[in-house]
Amino acid sequence: MTKINSELQGILSAQKAIRDLAKDLGAKKAGNIYRKPMKDALVPFHQRIEATTPVDSGALKNAVKSLVRKPNKKDLKNEDVTQDTVMLGKVGWQRKTGDDATYKQFLAVEYGNRDRNSTPVIRPAFTALHEQARSIFAKGLGENVNKAAKRLARKQKKGK
Repeated sequence: MTKINSELQGILSAQKAIRDLAKDLGAKKAGNIYRKPMKDALVPFHQRIEATTPVDSGALKNAVKSLVRKPNKKDLKNEDVTQDTVMLGKVGWQRKTGDDATYKQFLAVEYGNRDRNSTPVIRPAFTALHEQARSIFAKGLGENVNKAAKRLARKQKKGK
């Protein structure tokens, strides 16, 4: 599995602001502040992977999916996911349960096998675009925090 590490400046202050908002908005609404920026940040990856996926039968190209969700118990067993993880974003080739043909095709394309050389698609996309995605996420998160704060201020002003 390819790991890309990026440092997001100001994330601690954003997390503090979201925690403060969560006290008044509720944890579910505060957690959803992350959802749209994360979906937007995955778009460049999705587009690059879809555009550079080699087409044979088209099954692999159709298997490019993006997913944003809250972590579940199974995710928490992964060393990269902690109790503090609010949202997970995944993008890449997704296969339906039991679809071994797509899985084998994915492995052959990304890593190669004895019959073909590798033609990496996912790793280069993440390497090239992680800075752009980080910027998109940071901008969207800041906007969502500000919107939520304004919404809360209006609500408190009305006395609700």
